[in-house]
Amino acid sequence: MNRRACRATESEADTAMPIVRASLDTSFWTLGYHAEVLPYLFDYFEVHVMPEVEHEILARDSRFPGIVYGYTKLYEVFGADGRFRAAHCASRLRQFGRAEDAAISLALSSGLALLINDIRPHNFARARGVCTVSVPAFVVLLHSERVIHRSAAEAKLRAIEYNTSPALLAMARTAISKLSS
Repeated sequence: MNRRACRATESEADTAMPIVRASLDTSFWTLGYHAEVLPYLFDYFEVHVMPEVEHEILARDSRFPGIVYGYTKLYEVFGADGRFRAAHCASRLRQFGRAEDAAISLALSSGLALLINDIRPHNFARARGVCTVSVPAFVVLLHSERVIHRSAAEAKLRAIEYNTSPALLAMARTAISKLSS
């Protein structure tokens, strides 16, 4: 994994970033949907998905089996046009939930970046040298590359603030302020 590319996701980019191979976690996909950043994802990442993650994204709520969530439908649409790379990894860490464990294990074993929004597994992977990209960091990247305006970046962060670590949000807001001054 190119360290410059990883730093770029944390808002230090000054030039266009190459496509980065990344392992997707459910938390990134669901919060990315609510932040309305998923259509931009494939301009920056080649997205690899473990079966456990796909299963979690496509799972129906047993209380409302007829309901199809928007993030599930969007995954189906993007999957139908081949935007995801099916991934497999035999080794497992046995940490966190099944999907998080699978996504982190793939990132570690294959040298991929990790698209994840849950703070504990995010920090766990980062401490082991994995380039982690949260939804707030991706919003910063989009703003730093002038893909979205500051007001749009701030609105995207507000849309996910009740389901995202205050620390990740604070870093993103600080970076956006610096980029806009």
